[in-house]
Amino acid sequence: MHGSEAIQLEHISSLVFHEDSFVFEEKPYSFDEVVHVKFTASKTQHSINFIPTGTSFETDLRVLLSDGKSLRIKADRGFLQREARFEAILRAAEIIAEVTFTQRMENYESELADRGFITWDGRQFASNGDLFQAHEFRFNLKDKAVEARLGVFHLQCHHQKPGLAATLKSVFIGDDQLIDISTDRDCFLYFMKNFVGLSWPNEQIRSKRRKSQHVYYDAILKLGAKL
Repeated sequence: MHGSEAIQLEHISSLVFHEDSFVFEEKPYSFDEVVHVKFTASKTQHSINFIPTGTSFETDLRVLLSDGKSLRIKADRGFLQREARFEAILRAAEIIAEVTFTQRMENYESELADRGFITWDGRQFASNGDLFQAHEFRFNLKDKAVEARLGVFHLQCHHQKPGLAATLKSVFIGDDQLIDISTDRDCFLYFMKNFVGLSWPNEQIRSKRRKSQHVYYDAILKLGAKL
């Protein structure tokens, strides 16, 4: 399964990358097995009475495989170099996402072709912009009355209905959507831009690429992996 020089990120001793596979906790996995990449991260500054008391770093990187197994990748334990361990997980998430993007996106495209929509966080998205929840139509994302704000790991949509009565009704019933896109966020952005026609400033959209060793090595070089 191997056949290339092993690459390991500093602060993640449980993870080793190869050209067509990776080893996690001493078990080998092919990149072809990766179905989804779920990733969240937060960096929080703490203070008491406006006096800084420190910074906390949280990451959650999970790789879902075709056999249903979920791998949770963590940085090495320790009290020092917390930010460096945080950044190591960010790099690991980017490498795995970059190498597996095309196959993950093709899975979503297959769902779109078979069912007419793609699912994220219990919502169904059609290529014309229609948004459904539990297969019930809510609104169209391209409607001028809809405001769609992209967050780091969420898409927040607000549908401003016309008329005072409808506005008051929406206050109590609610027509807002907070959608978790932490699973395959890169695929979500690609779908929104290339199928729905929606994009947000300063967001980098990945490109589908043919499988080759160049995808792997480009990802490694781009993200500064250390031997």
